[in-house]
Amino acid sequence: MPHNKNHIDPAKKYNPMRTAMYDELLSRGADTTSVNIISEAIRNMESGGNYAASQKDGGPARGAYQMEMGASNHAKTATNRLTNFINANFDTKPKDKTFYQVSKQAQPNVSYLQPGTQDAVFIADMMYGDSAKDYQNLIYGDDKPTSEQVFEVWGKHHKKKFKVPGTKNTMVSFDNMTKEHKDMEFKKWQDRSGMKKYQSGGNVITPDDLYQIDANQINSNVLTTTGNYYGPFSDSAAQMGTQINLDAVGTSAQEQVGEQAGGSALGKVADVAAVAMTGMEMVSDYSSGVRGYKDFYKDSPDDIAYDKKSQTTMLKEARAQKYGAAAEGVGFALGTILTGGNVAAGRLIGNIAEFGAEAFSKLFGVGRKAKRHMRKQQFEHMTYLQGEESKASYEAYKEKQAKQISEYISGLTDTGKIAYAELGGMLYGPSHAEGGIPIEVEGGEFIVKKSAIDDNKVKTITGTNRQIASKINADAGGKNPFPGAKMNMYG
Repeated sequence: MPHNKNHIDPAKKYNPMRTAMYDELLSRGADTTSVNIISEAIRNMESGGNYAASQKDGGPARGAYQMEMGASNHAKTATNRLTNFINANFDTKPKDKTFYQVSKQAQPNVSYLQPGTQDAVFIADMMYGDSAKDYQNLIYGDDKPTSEQVFEVWGKHHKKKFKVPGTKNTMVSFDNMTKEHKDMEFKKWQDRSGMKKYQSGGNVITPDDLYQIDANQINSNVLTTTGNYYGPFSDSAAQMGTQINLDAVGTSAQEQVGEQAGGSALGKVADVAAVAMTGMEMVSDYSSGVRGYKDFYKDSPDDIAYDKKSQTTMLKEARAQKYGAAAEGVGFALGTILTGGNVAAGRLIGNIAEFGAEAFSKLFGVGRKAKRHMRKQQFEHMTYLQGEESKASYEAYKEKQAKQISEYISGLTDTGKIAYAELGGMLYGPSHAEGGIPIEVEGGEFIVKKSAIDDNKVKTITGTNRQIASKINADAGGKNPFPGAKMNMYG
């Protein structure tokens, strides 16, 4: 279906991906005002509406909707859902090269995406999976969604887990929250989401409302100079001093405006709009490239496998975005000047320059600094895995030893058990924090701290037995009731 460029994203900039999503929803009978209400409220709650947001505590959530990379990889699920939506509903895919690049990554960082594209990813994510029924009930209903309804959709299908008050890390699902806990979270929601402003009787501007011509201002053949324009350039036709003839029949009013505006004030405004839009696109692309560089050099969590291939691709794409945006700016400026102020020709030359710069940039590998960073991340991940493997092996060894000793002791006679206790030996079992081992000792025996036994460093100590045992215990942080032992070598 044809796309309606009257759809404007929250940054007041046409976005092909978001427009395609809205066109399809409108064709299915959805209320896009309700879609806007839900999206804006959840954006505000998650990030304060910041499309470049990163999780404050260094976690893996990114973008206006705080979609996670890492273990849950919510971002990958959401971008896959938008890809599937586009493939299923459009023969010609909307143009959004950044989305198609980011969506192919194993760990997509959605903050690289344009604001409108992030909205489209969120909407597609809500349209599928467990959230589909509850979300679609709100956007296809006759009434606008209430704050309570959007809070429930957000809590059940987007946030999903909440920290239990008074605990450090205990999490609970939305459906299993107590009433008191849910009331507390709802108060936070009301404070942050902005849903309070959607009161009954109010008007919410939708993307379809942004460009309108008042039908009352049109007579049989003239669009008078009092028509209002609701877009980002809010000058009225009266300020432009222009009348537009609408006598011709068979073409739309919009086409007539375009045909007769050449050289007029409307034509100049269109040129200014084109320049402004091109400038915003270049700044946005360049900023995305800069963010890509910064995110590349951030330390990744040690417990997540470092994908060198996808990280290399991410860095090249960030570099290509920077160089492409710069080349587009130079090409657009030179093209417009050399063609005598022809903005359309300037845009074409700028796009060609951008394509060439991006393609040329991707021919080169990454520099030494980037390679050192990737090696460091891989080494830290491998070190983590080795540590976890060693820890697991040691725990398994201790468990096996404890089981063997327990089986041996249980097989002894009462006399044998007494002999084992009198002869001494290693004790295996739970730690003090886990309840310890109930044992029977006799006077004159000496207990050494567990950490002293775990210390595998070689030492040479002189002294009596009780002095040596006391010294070993003291070096591990225990008491030293029998001082006097001398340590001659440590290493």
